[in-house]
This record gives sequence, structure tokens and C-alpha cells, in this order.
Amino acid sequence: MLFARGGNGKSELLRVARALFPPGTTAAIEPQLWRDPNMLASLEGVRANFVDELPDDQIMGGANVKRIITGEPVTARKVYEPPISFSARAGHCFATNVEIQSTDHSDGFWDRPMVCVLSRKFRHSSERVLEAAAGIVEAERSAIVSWAVEGACRAQTQGGYTEPACSAAALKEWRNENDQVLGFCEDKPIIGAWAALTLYDEYREWAKAHGCAIMSSAKFGKRLVASGLVTRERTSAGNRYIPTPAAGTPAELVEQGGR
Repeated sequence: MLFARGGNGKSELLRVARALFPPGTTAAIEPQLWRDPNMLASLEGVRANFVDELPDDQIMGGANVKRIITGEPVTARKVYEPPISFSARAGHCFATNVEIQSTDHSDGFWDRPMVCVLSRKFRHSSERVLEAAAGIVEAERSAIVSWAVEGACRAQTQGGYTEPACSAAALKEWRNENDQVLGFCEDKPIIGAWAALTLYDEYREWAKAHGCAIMSSAKFGKRLVASGLVTRERTSAGNRYIPTPAAGTPAELVEQGGR
């Protein structure tokens, strides 16, 4: 995800990236269109999918996005043709001016994106060069391809990309904005054991203050447990939530400080 508010060179960067691939091996299909079997079929044979500007509406979540990103088999259909099954092989690079939104709150979805924050402004700068990508590609395409291959080898050797701290911070912020349960826990870390009803009352007050639609206590409890931040226990006094070790809470605080 190339993230910038505008005038940061996203489009020029994508033009350079597209030029590294042979004709006919790239596409520009927004993830919002992957629900359409015809558009999905257009990914067959594609090696890189570049989208210059994501729409403001939600990126779909769930299994379909995960299957496409990870290259698992999908079924699609072109107009007036029989259905086909294929494994999508494309990498995806999306430019966006706004934080992405999704109804999928799972780790399986949010582990997929990596955010590249473009912070330099060129629109009103003396450094700005109009249509810079064309000149870069003409003069340095072979060098950029070599640089890209070197980076790919490094990523394979170390088992992933080198992710700057600003990327992880941006993605965490996006996820918290999409998932009000995580946002609540970020603002009000759960330390110690909490009675389920008391914690739900805390959440309700937080949701009102932040203009969020208030979910039911049952849904809140399920989402809270699914987040991995707490475990739920049944006691004679009713359900209670206790921070999990994965939440980073010291053991001596698990039974202290809550309500």
C-alpha cells in the first residue's frame, strides 16, 4: 500500500514499477472489484496488479481476498464463457490517499498489507519533475530491474520484507480505526481481571464518546476474545475477562487492578 495524501509521487512510482514487466502481464483491478467473477477472471496470467488510486469504500474482507493474495485456487468466469479455476499469481501494489477500510477484523486479513508511507511533497517543490517516470525508465530500466531482483533475493533469504517502523505503526492505526474493539483496548488497556458486565459498561461509554455504533454484549465478548488480548472465565459471580500472556501483561497484574 503506497500511502500519501497527494503530490508525493505515488503515480510516478507505479509507472516505473509497471515498466519492469513485459506487456500483457500487468493489470489494474481494484480489490473492491474482486467480488465480480468477470473481473476476477482478468487476474488469470497476471504477474503484477497495480492500482493508482483505491476508492474510498471498503476493501472486501474474508476468504476471497486471502485466497487471491496467497495464490490459492479461485473460481471465476468471463462473460459468455464457462467458469474457470486458477491460482492467482499476481503481486498487488495499491496507491491510496486514505486509510483502507475493511469489515474483516481477523489477523488473516491484517497480516497481508504492508504500508509504504510516502512523506515527501513534490507538488509545489522545486524538486518536482513532470512525467519523471518516463525519463527514469528510458535511462535506468535495466538497473532498476537488477535492483528489484536483488531486493527479491534479500526478501527470500530473510523470510520477508524489511519493514520500517512507520509502516507497522500506520497499519496498526488503520486496524484500530477499523476495529472498535481494538481501538477500545488501545485507549483503555485491560489490566487485571474484569467482570464481563463492568467491562462492557466501560466499552459502551467509550463507544458513545467516539461516535461508534454500540455492539451487543455478546458480540463485544466474542470480538474481544477473538482479538487474543483476553481470555474469558466463568466464575460463580459470572463471566470475567483476564489478559492473556500474549497481551504483554505481567503475571502479577493478571489478578490485580481490574474490577
